[in-house]
Formats: sequence, structure tokens, C-alpha cells
Amino acid sequence: MIRHAMLIGALLGILAFAPWQSAFASLIFVNTLDDELNSDGDCSLREAIESANTNTSVDDCTAGQSTVVDSIFFAVGGTVTLQGNLGPLVITDRVTLTGGGPDTTVITQGSTIQLLLIEMANPSHDVEISDLTFQGGHAVPGLFGGAVRLMEGDTFEFNNVHFLDNMVVVAPSQGWGGGGALFAGPLLNSPDPTLRLEDCLFENNMAVRESGTLSRGYGGAVMSRFYQDNGTPTNDPLDALTIVNSEFRNNGAEKHGTAVHTLFVPQVAISGSQFVDNEILLSPDGALRSGAVYAASDGSGLLSIANSSFVGNQSPDRGSAALISNFPAVISNSTFTQNSTSAVYFYNGGTSAVQYSTLVDNGTDSNFDTALTICETCTVSLRASIVWNSWDTDSICNELPGGTLNSLGYNIDNDGSCTGHGSDLPSTNPLLMPLDTWGDNIAALDLLTFLPIPGGPAVDAAYLDNCPGALGGNVTTDARGEPKPVDGSETGQNLCDIGAVEYQFDEDPEIVSVTVNFAGNGEGLVTSNPPGINCSDDCSGYFQVQTNLRLTAIPTGGAVFDGWGGDCSGTGLCQFSLNSNSSVTATFSISDPDELFSSGFE
Repeated sequence: MIRHAMLIGALLGILAFAPWQSAFASLIFVNTLDDELNSDGDCSLREAIESANTNTSVDDCTAGQSTVVDSIFFAVGGTVTLQGNLGPLVITDRVTLTGGGPDTTVITQGSTIQLLLIEMANPSHDVEISDLTFQGGHAVPGLFGGAVRLMEGDTFEFNNVHFLDNMVVVAPSQGWGGGGALFAGPLLNSPDPTLRLEDCLFENNMAVRESGTLSRGYGGAVMSRFYQDNGTPTNDPLDALTIVNSEFRNNGAEKHGTAVHTLFVPQVAISGSQFVDNEILLSPDGALRSGAVYAASDGSGLLSIANSSFVGNQSPDRGSAALISNFPAVISNSTFTQNSTSAVYFYNGGTSAVQYSTLVDNGTDSNFDTALTICETCTVSLRASIVWNSWDTDSICNELPGGTLNSLGYNIDNDGSCTGHGSDLPSTNPLLMPLDTWGDNIAALDLLTFLPIPGGPAVDAAYLDNCPGALGGNVTTDARGEPKPVDGSETGQNLCDIGAVEYQFDEDPEIVSVTVNFAGNGEGLVTSNPPGINCSDDCSGYFQVQTNLRLTAIPTGGAVFDGWGGDCSGTGLCQFSLNSNSSVTATFSISDPDELFSSGFE
């Protein structure tokens, strides 16, 4: 309520001191949460939109104006529940719609309907929607877009909007459909439509098929694609899709694009965004199913993924984080981890680049084809990137017969399948801190990534002074927006780091090492809290300085733990605060090796 009062006061102040403003714009204030279209002396959201559409006063709402962009504001906080008999909200004239914030202004439905249709009478007009939540929209079979459908218009912008728990159900007669939260189309009369999503959250949205059918649900959260029926276009895609500082979490689809699905959208740009735990829900026909992001083209245009993270996305087929089909792509400063199959699948032709990115522990313990897959007609260049799993891996980068992976240098991998340039570091542990937010500069979300350990092989390991990019020019910031390159080890030189994050010597936490040595004739395991050490042979872990560390010794194979040495002593927990590099020795013994042998141990 305080935010609403401040907003209204500021707007009224503008009008009081600048009365000419009212000649240029209509300010329409929603003052009731009721969903109605009547004459009872208030202004509902539906009535406010109707006033803006018709440029007349509806109930107690200010009349819109035909020559300017009308602005609708909420003067009341709470949930607007749309009534099924009134249908979805429909915007037909240019307008800005601003709520009191996603937690304050919620639009939902009390039946089984979509929430909003945008169908501009003049397809060159724009719409901007900010600071609210669309929740629980439900597009029944035959419709597209669980919460919002963009039917005609020029520029569509959504800022600080949450899309929660929306669903689209695809009918057998459709064959395909989707956009669990948002669908862009038909757009047949829009000359160059664009969609921008900034500081948005998409969570628990779904695109599913009607039970018992072989139709397909694409785009668990967002979908735009070209489609024609017997040679006649029935749906045109966006000209450009831009996603900035947004998060896609726990969305699901039955086929391609568990979060985002685009087909023949020529310009797709994703930056500062995060895709977490999006999942293929069901296989309707056993065909290829993959990609939190699915982007397909005809070999033209550009897909850009920059400063973004893909974590824990699930698909039974390759490309559980991204499937890129015949679409020139540049992936830069991005992190891929814990995705169920190969993180990125370059499919069906095209030339692409992966640079300054970190791909760690993809494939859920698979030992093959876990990071990058390059199709038979695809060419991919790899520059200054980390491609590594914590388990033994065969062909972590997989070139299908005829596919080409070119190393441009300064890459780190497990097994040599991603490397080949003289400056590469094959079969090298990159030494990274665990997945965490690591001081990102993204205001809208906590961007997960890996921090390289100073002194490790990734820090200050690549180019001097400039970090060359794929399309000319230089990469000047890392995944967090921090400057790149910098002097990460006080050598007096600015050198590019390998991977998505550039270690900032003066800003990032100081990292210290803990070395565990094993002694004695017995076997045992040493683990740490917080995690970072879990080994049965000599190993090292890395932690932030001043971490309160606890080490536990666990005898195995009939051994006993004799005690700690080095920076710890005794036979209990090894516990201390880390102020510098430390080393401990854990001694395990077997008191009678002959007795152990006779018991079946060797």
C-alpha cells in the first residue's frame, strides 16, 4: 500500500505542476479487484482496459486517448480473479499496464481461461506490462498460450512480470501447440513484431497434450514459431525475442523447449538469465525431445546466449540445456551444469561458437557425450572454455561423423576430445569452487556459476590485455558483469581467465587450500563440512578464508582410525578456522594384516 500511495502521489504531482501532460496521456487507475464490466461507480481492470481500447470512459475509469499511449495503474493491491463468463482480458490499443509489484498485483482466473490476449487493431502499436503476476492461466485444447497470447502488435515488453503455474493443453486436431505461459502468434499482419522479457520469472508453467492423443506440447514457458497449413501460413513468428535478467524454473513440455521454443525467429538474444530444473514431461511419439531452450532456423539469423546459467535441466535426449538447430549461435560467458544429457546439441547444420564458458558435470554420471554434441553437418568453434566432469569421461565433446569442432585455444577438458590447439590444457582439473552465486551483479536473480581458484589453471591463463570474441571485437565482461580481463594473481598483467567467470583479485573472496594426506596400512575416507573434500586418497579442497571447517575420518575395509597429524591432532573431528593454506594427515591402520587376509580381504 505504501508503494501504491507513493506512485499515485508522484503521478498526481506531475499533473498538478504540468497540466499540459493530461493533453498527451490518459492515466487510468484501477481501484477495485472485482472483475466486472458494468456501471457501479468504480474502475476494474477489465473496465480500465476497455476505456483504453475504446477511448471512452467506461464506468468510473478515465477515457483513453487515441493519439497517445494510455497508462493503466493499480491504486489497490491484491488478486484480480477473472470470471469465466467474461473471458480473458483483451487489449486492442496501445497501452502501458503497471501493477504494484509481482507480490502485490496478481491476475488469475476462477474458471479455465487464458488471462490476456493482445490483438492490436493497428499492428504497429506497442504494449508494455510491468510489475505484476499472471498465475493459473489455463488454455483449453484448441488455444495457445496458457496465460498470455500475443496475436497482433509491434513491440511487446514485459518488465518484472512473474508467470506462475500457467498451462496450455494441446488438442489432437492441433497436432502441436504450446507456450505454457506465453505464445506469440498468429502475428500475420504485424510487419516486424518483437518481444522483450526483462527481470521476469517463469515458474511451473506447462505445455501438455490432451490425454490419449499424439499431439505435441512445445515451449513450457514461451513459444513462437512459424507454421503453415497446406502451404498457407497460419502463424508467423516474432522478428526478435530478447530475454534479459530473467529466470525459468521448473517449467515443462512434452517435446522441444521445456522453457523456450522458437522456430524461425531470426534474432534470439538471451543474457543474464537462468534456466533451472526445466524438464521434458512425456514423450508422445518417441521422437527427439530436448532443450530448456530450443531454437531452430533456416541457417540465417543469430542466436546469442550470454552471461547465463543452465542448471539441472532434464531431457531423455541430447541437448537437455539447449538444442540449436541450423541456427548460427554464439554462446559466451555461460555456465552449464547438472543437465541430464549433453548440455548443448548443435543439430541439423550451422556454424556456431562457444567461448569463455564453463560446462561442468553434465550427463548425470554418464561417461560419454556429456557436454557438447556436434551434428554431422555442424561446425562449432571452442575458445577459452572449461569442459570438465568430476568423473572419468569418454568424448565429453562428441563430434558425430562429419561434424567439426575447432579449438581456437585456451580450452580445458577431461579427455582431449574438446582440445587440440597448442595452448589447450587437455585432461586437466580446472580447480573451481562449488556452484554458487559468487557475487553476481544481476539484480533480478541469483546467477549460479563457478569461481576459478586463484593459482589454478583457469586464472590468468589466456589472452593478454584483450579477450577476442567470435564476431569481432572483444569480450569485456564476465558472466557476472565484472571486467575482463583483469590481473587475477598480481602479476602486473591483465590476462583473460578461462571459463565464464573472471577472478577479481580485489573483490572475490580469498581462497585457501586444505590438503589431506593418507598414512598407515589401512583404508579410510575423509569428508568435510562444508563440502569440498570427499576422498580416500591424497587430495585437496578449496574454501573461502575464515571458513569454519570440520573434517571427519571414516575407517573402511576393517581398518581403524589412528588419528590426525599436521594441522589437526587427536582422533575426533578435525575442526579449525581457515586463515591460510592447511595440511592434515589421516592415519588408518589394520592391526593384523594376516587376519584380514584370512577374512577375505586382500
